[in-house]
Amino acid sequence: MNDSVRTTTSTATRPSARLRWVLATLLTATGYFVAGKLALMLAIPPGYASPLYPGAGLALAAVLVYGRIALPGVLLGSYLVQVLVAAPSGLHTPLVHLLSLVTAVGAMLQAALGVALVRWRLKGALELAEPREVATFCLLAGAVACGLNASLSTLALSWAGVVPVGARAFTWWTWWVGDTLGVLIGAPILLTLIGRPRDAWAARRITVGLPLLVTTGLLAVATVLVARWDSERTRSVFDRDASAAGAALSAELRQSLFALEALRGLYIGSDDVTPGELQRVTQPWLQLPLHIQAMGYSERVARQAIAERQVAITKWLGRPFQIFDRETAGTLSPSRGDAEVVAITLIEPLAANQRALGVNALSIPAAREAILRAAETDAPAATAGFQLTQESADQTGVVLYRALYNGEPGATARRQALRGVVFVSLRMQQSMAAATRHAPAYLRWCLVDSHPAAARPLLAGAPGCGVATASAGMLRHVTNIALGGQQWRLQLAAEPSQVPDAGPGNAWLFSTVGLLSAAMLAALLLTVTGRTRRIETAVAERTADLQHEVAERERTESALRESELRFRNIFDHASIGIVYADLASRVHDANPRFRELIGYDTDSLAERSIADLTYPDDRADGSLAMGRLLRGEVPEVQRNTRLQHRDGTVRWVRMNWRLLRNPHGEPQRLVAVVEDITEQLRFQEAERGRQLAESANRAKSEFLSRMSHELRTPLNAMLGFAQLLDLDRQPRLATHQQGWVRQILQAGWHLLEMINDTLDLSRIEAGTLRLVLVPVAIEPLVAHCVAMVGPAALQRRITLQLHIDDDASHALGDETRLKQVMINLLSNAVKYNVVGGRVVVRSHRLDAQTLEIRVLDTGLGLDDAQMADLFQPFNRLGREQSDTEGTGIGLVISRRLAELMGGTLNAESVAGVGATFVLRLPLACLQAPKPGITPEPADASDHYRHRTVHYVEDNETNVEVMRGILAQRPQVTLEVSTLGLDGLTAIRSQRPD
Repeated sequence: MNDSVRTTTSTATRPSARLRWVLATLLTATGYFVAGKLALMLAIPPGYASPLYPGAGLALAAVLVYGRIALPGVLLGSYLVQVLVAAPSGLHTPLVHLLSLVTAVGAMLQAALGVALVRWRLKGALELAEPREVATFCLLAGAVACGLNASLSTLALSWAGVVPVGARAFTWWTWWVGDTLGVLIGAPILLTLIGRPRDAWAARRITVGLPLLVTTGLLAVATVLVARWDSERTRSVFDRDASAAGAALSAELRQSLFALEALRGLYIGSDDVTPGELQRVTQPWLQLPLHIQAMGYSERVARQAIAERQVAITKWLGRPFQIFDRETAGTLSPSRGDAEVVAITLIEPLAANQRALGVNALSIPAAREAILRAAETDAPAATAGFQLTQESADQTGVVLYRALYNGEPGATARRQALRGVVFVSLRMQQSMAAATRHAPAYLRWCLVDSHPAAARPLLAGAPGCGVATASAGMLRHVTNIALGGQQWRLQLAAEPSQVPDAGPGNAWLFSTVGLLSAAMLAALLLTVTGRTRRIETAVAERTADLQHEVAERERTESALRESELRFRNIFDHASIGIVYADLASRVHDANPRFRELIGYDTDSLAERSIADLTYPDDRADGSLAMGRLLRGEVPEVQRNTRLQHRDGTVRWVRMNWRLLRNPHGEPQRLVAVVEDITEQLRFQEAERGRQLAESANRAKSEFLSRMSHELRTPLNAMLGFAQLLDLDRQPRLATHQQGWVRQILQAGWHLLEMINDTLDLSRIEAGTLRLVLVPVAIEPLVAHCVAMVGPAALQRRITLQLHIDDDASHALGDETRLKQVMINLLSNAVKYNVVGGRVVVRSHRLDAQTLEIRVLDTGLGLDDAQMADLFQPFNRLGREQSDTEGTGIGLVISRRLAELMGGTLNAESVAGVGATFVLRLPLACLQAPKPGITPEPADASDHYRHRTVHYVEDNETNVEVMRGILAQRPQVTLEVSTLGLDGLTAIRSQRPD
C-alpha cells in the first residue's frame, strides 16, 4: 500500500516539477534579456558595462524565489543579451560566442554566490524589514557577490583585446557598480512582485516597488541625457581643436608658397643668380619650422645642347655637373622622347640634396605634370606625392613649382617662352610633424591625396592611419587643404576618452551618485514600510520635489552655460568691433575684431578710454555726442569718426553707441558697435574719381569729334580752291605763284591728315569705329604702302627693302585700316631715320594662328623714357621743336586699330641704333583649291618674288636712261608711273623667279 502510494505521488509530481523548471527558466531568461537590453542603453563609453544593470538583481531574486532551477534561465538570458545586444551587429564569430558564454557563466555563478551568502547570514524567511537585514543583503548580495562577474568578464574581454589596457579599471568599476546597483534596486522591485512570503512583499508594491521603479526610470533617462551632453561637449572640444589644427596646418603649408615666391623674385630681379646668392636667400626659409627639404632652380635645356650646357655649368659651379633622367622601376621615363629637359642646376642645402642635382624633372611623372601646369597657368603648381630623388628611404615628398619666362609672353606663348622653374621641396612626414607641433597630442592626423588616381594617396601620417581614423567609435574631422592646384584631405581623429576637459565623467558621476541614492532609497523604503502612510506620503512627495528641483537646477545651469557660450561665440567671432565701457568711456572689454582694428591687446586696452583712441581732431565732437547720450537726450549715438591705430595710422569707423541700464533704470554701462569704413570711403572716393575721368574723357572725345568735323568743312573748301588755282590755265599762274599753291596744298593735306587722325582717335575711344575683317593679301598691300612713302624716302636717300614669306601671305583684318597702320609705320620709319638710312619690312609666320610684320629702321632709336611714353596720345617724345611734321597720335591710332583687328602693335628699340615696330595679326585661313584645278594668280605681280622700286627725278633724261639700262635685260619688265608729288617718277622693275 505504501509502495503504491509513493509511486503514484512520484509519477504525479514529476511532470509538475518539470513544467515548473521550464517556466522558471523561460521567465528568468526573458526577464533577464529585456532588463539587460534596456540596461545596455545606459552604457557609458569607453566602458562596456552599464552603470545600472537590473538583470543582476533579477537573477538574484529569481534564484532566491525559485531556487537552483532558475540558474539555467540566468545563463540563457545573459548569453542572449551578449550575443544579440552587446556584440556588434552581424558579428557572430566563435570568439564572440565564447566571450558571451563566459559572461553568461559569470552571471549565473554570481547569482548563485549571492544567494548562498544571503542564506548563510540571514536565516528563515527573507523579509528585509530590519536595518541589519537590509545592510547585510546590500553588502553580501551586492558589493561582495557582484565582484565575481565583473572580474571574470573584464579578464575575458582584456584577454580577447576588446578592452584596452587603459580601460580595464574603468570597465571593471562600471561593471561592478552596475551589477551592485542592479541588485540593490532591481532585486527589491522584483521581490515586491514574486517575493515570499507573499503578505510581506505584496504590500510593498506601491510603497517600495513603484517608487524604486519610477526613480530608476527617471535616473536612467537623466543618465542618457547627461551622457549625451557629455558626448556633445566632447565632440565640440574635438571639433574646435581639430579645426584649429587644420587651420594651423594650412597656414604652415602656405609658407612654402611664400618661400617659392621669394625664390621667384630673386630670379626675376637677377639675370645670373650665383650659388652664394641662392644660399643667402634660401637660408631663412630653410630654417622655418615647416621643414622645407630643398629650394632651387631647374633650367630648361634642349637635349642636343645638354653636353655643352653641362660643360658650362661645371665651369660655373666649379664642380662636376651632369644632367640625367630618373627612371622608375619597371617603367620608362615619360620625357624620353622630349626635345628638351628641365634639369636642376642649383639646389639648397646642397649637402642634403646632392643626389638631386642635375635630375631632369620631366622624367618624373608627378613633377612633369606640375611643371607643365605651372608653365601654362603662370601660377604655383604642386606635384602629387612621390619619392624625392635625394631620398634613400621610402618617404613621400611634394614639390612646388613656379615658372620663369623669357620676357612677358601671352597665355598662348608661355610654354615656348619657358626658361626654367624655381621649386620648393617638402618631405611631407617631417613637414606635417612640424606643422602640427602645436596641435593637441590626443589628435591623430592623416594627410591623404583626394585624387582617385593618386599613386601615393597617403602623403603623411602613420601607416594605415586612414583606416584607423575611420574606425567605429572614433571622433573624426576632415579639413580640405588646397595647395598649388592639389586637393588634399586632412583627417583628424581621436578617442573620445582622450579628449581633454571632456569625456563621460559627468554622466558616470551623475549615474553613480543618482543610482546609489536610489539604492539607498530602496534600503530606506525597506526599513520604513511599517510606518504610517502619512510618513510614506511625505517621503514620496519630498523625494519627487527633490528630483524635480535637481532636474530643474540642472536644466537652468545647462541653459545658462549654453547662453553664455552662445554669447561668447558671437562676441569673439563677430566681424565688427564690439566695445563695453563704463560711463567715463573707459574700456572694460572688447572683442578680437576691435582689438585688431586699433592694434592694442586686452591689457593695454584696459588702460585707455575711447577718447584716447580717437583722432585728436574728432575728440571734441565725440565728447559732445556722448554727453547727449548720457543725459538721455538721444537714445543712441551714431557717427563717423577716426580712430588712431597703435602704429599711428588712422582708420575711419562708424560707431553706434547705446546706453545700458540696470534693473532700476539707472545708467550702468556703455556698449558700442564699431565698423571699419576706411576701405568703403576710399572706394567711394575712387568711384567719384572714375566717374569724373569718364565724364572728362567723353567730353574730350565729343570735343575732338565735333572740332574735327567743323575744321574739315572750311579746310576742304581751301584745298578745293587751291587745286582749282593749280589747274587754272586761263591765264596760267606765275611760277612763283604755282609754288605758293603747292605749299598751300601740302600744308592743307597735312592739316587734313591731322584732322582725320584726330577724328579716328575719337571714334576709336568712343567705340563707334567699325571694321570689316576679311583675308587681306599682305604682299601687294605692303608694296602699295612702300610706294606711297617712296618719294619721301628718295628725298632722304633711304633704301626700302621688302621681304614677305610665302607662308605669311594673308592676314585677317580690315584692308583700309591695315593700310593706314602700315603707311603710318613706314612714314615714321622714313621721317625719323637718318639720311641715307635703311627701312626693312619683313613678314613671317609666328605660329599656327599669328602673322608678324616687322618694320625696322636705322634711325636714332628711343631710350627707356621715350619707350615708356611711346603710345601716349599727342606725345612726340621731345621732337615737337624739330622740322619733322607729326601730331603724336599716329602710333596710338595704329595700336588701337591693330587691337581692334585682333592683333597687337609693340616696339623694340635701342637708343642710337634704331627702332623696330612689331605688328602681329591673326593669320587668315584661305580655302584650299579643288583637286586638279590650278588657281590663277590675283594679278601679274604674283608671278614675281623680288621687286625693286627706283625713285628718280621726274625728267625725261633720267627716265630714258633707266629705260636704256632695263632694255638690255629682256627678262625684266618695266612699269613707269608718275606720282605727281615733288616731281618724282616711280620705275618698278619685276624679275621672275
